[in-house]
Amino acid sequence: NSLNWGFDEALRAMAAGEAATMMSYNWMLPTLNNPQGPAGALAGKFALYEVPGGKAVLGAWHWAIPRNAPNKDASWRFISWLTSKRMEKQRVILGGAPVRVSAMKDPEVWQKGFGQAYYETVLKILEDAEPLARGPKAEEIIQVVGTELNAAVAGEKTAEQALKDAAAQVRKILGK
Repeated sequence: NSLNWGFDEALRAMAAGEAATMMSYNWMLPTLNNPQGPAGALAGKFALYEVPGGKAVLGAWHWAIPRNAPNKDASWRFISWLTSKRMEKQRVILGGAPVRVSAMKDPEVWQKGFGQAYYETVLKILEDAEPLARGPKAEEIIQVVGTELNAAVAGEKTAEQALKDAAAQVRKILGK
């Protein structure tokens, strides 16, 4: 019954002990292991592992300053401060998703954060991770491919047909 699940539904299933595994973002693990979090008595029993086959999806968030922003310099100073090495370390210790290798290799982060094994596993995952798509049309491509793959999982199409349809739509998006 997970065809239409989002993050919340997947997290609730894991927290309730109704799922054996979850393929999602590593930053969801600390929520599951938080004794005051949704998993209750199961907190602390969840672990992070590399994706079988060794190929994970690399997600990304971006900070941007709109072209028509009135305070571009102030915006840039804020982004620079927020993404600085010092702030990254503080943010990761408080439970934020690590993005700097230096934070993931920092013994203080290990001690105050989620432990050395967690951050070393994140690094292993990132070594071989790839984005689902690249370029200015990436989000549109991800949406199309996800919709087609969902149709295969739902039994609406064969996997072969879903992949053919996804490829045709991606070619159309890219103008090829």
